[in-house]
Amino acid sequence: MGIGHHLETFRKLTASIPVKGKVNLSWEVGSTIAKIELNSPSTRNALTPSMMIDLAEIVDSLTYTSPPTYLVLAGANGTFCSGADIGVAKDTLMTTAGGSAMAGLMNSVTDAISSLRTVSFSAIDGAAYGGGAELCTATDFRCMRHDAKIRFVQCKMGVTTGWGGGRRLAEIVGKKEALRLLLLSEKVDADSAVRLGLADFMDDRKKKKKEGRAAEFREAFFASLGRSVADADMYENSSDFSSGDYALDLIERLKTPDDLVHSLKSVVGAKSAEEEIREFEKHWA
Repeated sequence: MGIGHHLETFRKLTASIPVKGKVNLSWEVGSTIAKIELNSPSTRNALTPSMMIDLAEIVDSLTYTSPPTYLVLAGANGTFCSGADIGVAKDTLMTTAGGSAMAGLMNSVTDAISSLRTVSFSAIDGAAYGGGAELCTATDFRCMRHDAKIRFVQCKMGVTTGWGGGRRLAEIVGKKEALRLLLLSEKVDADSAVRLGLADFMDDRKKKKKEGRAAEFREAFFASLGRSVADADMYENSSDFSSGDYALDLIERLKTPDDLVHSLKSVVGAKSAEEEIREFEKHWA
């Protein structure tokens, strides 16, 4: 069942709840890079019902139109997302019907992000907590600012993951590690996230010392693009930077043809040899 059915149900259920916060879609470079930005400063970008609806409509539109080559999911004002803003709709969402409607909608949204023929990045500044931690698992890559944190707080709240983040976390870091992170509700910093495989890039432009797997991965990545690690420090003296900028800089350096990017995304999600061969044939002749 796609986003549409869940969106209609959730919209009816939350129709009386005031609009608060917003989610914006912008195109960064021509029509090849799209950016979804969560914006609710007073709640550290916790998603209100109206923001969930905004996000669902945006993702649904990308599903049924020509998708961007790259998608960056980010939060405004130095924070990724601190989950769901339950306070604004407590009487509605803190019910069996409300929780089920929210989980249904957000599962369909995160599944749709994962299924896009688009290479997607979560640009994580500040906190990705609760639902925000689940949301970042929906993208292909996670880029964290060096002082950012990811935390699955659901267990501390007496609930399980409801937005699809539990099953995707297990796919990303393995079942045992996922269970540990969910049970203990640990704060995972950028270094630890890269080491676990939960994050793929660490934006450490403000850190002079680069060590461990994060630095090795970063150095190898830029080397593969014919660049030096020093290139990554181009914003070293800037006080106004975000992981969103860093993700865009990584995309800028890839310079891979759009149609090939879409095919590669299809290949890694292929369920059969026939599907992979079909994408191969598009570029072989």
